[in-house]
Amino acid sequence: MEHVASIPSAGSGRMSPEAVALAMLLHALAALALWGLAMYRPILVPPEDPVEITLEQPKPPDPPPPPQPQPKPTPQPAPS
Repeated sequence: MEHVASIPSAGSGRMSPEAVALAMLLHALAALALWGLAMYRPILVPPEDPVEITLEQPKPPDPPPPPQPQPKPTPQPAPS
């Protein structure tokens, strides 16, 4: 029963011409695909700089100036 589990071409040590042709075709297609990816890769556009927005606390209003002291009225001499 050894011949049931073995591969027919493995016993002779040779690949069939169809297998050789298929292997060459697959290798050529793989090489062509890799070359095409290397030559015609898409151009990556660098992303634009992001717009940075900062929110600051509003400046508190200036405190009102201190009230000016009222000048004390000086007594006027009475008219004679």
